[in-house]
Amino acid sequence: MTASPFDATQYDLVRAAAREYAPDPYIAATLAPRAVQPDLIALAAFTGDIDRIIATVSQPALAEIRLEWWRLALHAPGNERSGNALADALRGVITRRDLPLAEFDAFLHARAHELYADPVPDDETFAAYLDATDGALLRLAARIVPGAAPDASLVAAATSAIGRVRLLRDYPRLQARGRNPFPPRGSPATPDLKAEILSTYAALAHARGIWRHAPTADRTACLPLGLVAPYLAAMQRPGHDLVRFLPEISPLTRIGRLWAAAALGWV
Repeated sequence: MTASPFDATQYDLVRAAAREYAPDPYIAATLAPRAVQPDLIALAAFTGDIDRIIATVSQPALAEIRLEWWRLALHAPGNERSGNALADALRGVITRRDLPLAEFDAFLHARAHELYADPVPDDETFAAYLDATDGALLRLAARIVPGAAPDASLVAAATSAIGRVRLLRDYPRLQARGRNPFPPRGSPATPDLKAEILSTYAALAHARGIWRHAPTADRTACLPLGLVAPYLAAMQRPGHDLVRFLPEISPLTRIGRLWAAAALGWV
């Protein structure tokens, strides 16, 4: 069993939260070197809790209060306990791995935009949002995985592919809030989701070209790239409505594709 820097009860809670709310990064974490799996699982649990808040708290102001709670909890001084197992576990990871709090602050600030119907004005703003969210998670994972120091081009390419597919997956939820998460392509109110799928395929192809030559540790930090292709395929199944239904892939597909990315370098 993987040794954990957390106490048994805390680690059980962290793992349960990651499995339930962030299954993809949770599985990716279990394929990392055993010594760092608990820390990556804590990062996944944090990601999942933010996803849960954004998806389930209907009033933006209340959701922002919860996001601000997370920011304050991560900035708490010394060994002060928050009483929340996820936050306390992640603070331990931040201390052990010397993770920059600025990445977490930018992540929370950027994710808060998903609560509102404000349009994304241009490609530069969109790229900055992806960098502050999915890009931040890849950079944080790279600081945890031993020997990882991915080239900025790999992080940028993986960020574009992973972030775009995340927004396509979440589009029904975002659209229900009146939000178009993509920059305008003609009418801002009616995005061309098929065109966005093609753009995501292009981002994936670019990322694959860099991934092919990346060291194993760098690939481990960017392992969620292995799920971009199966999610895109799920979105294109006959009869699937991108506006109404969240695309899903089976747990076995998740495990198989992430294992293939980790062990064989296939994405």
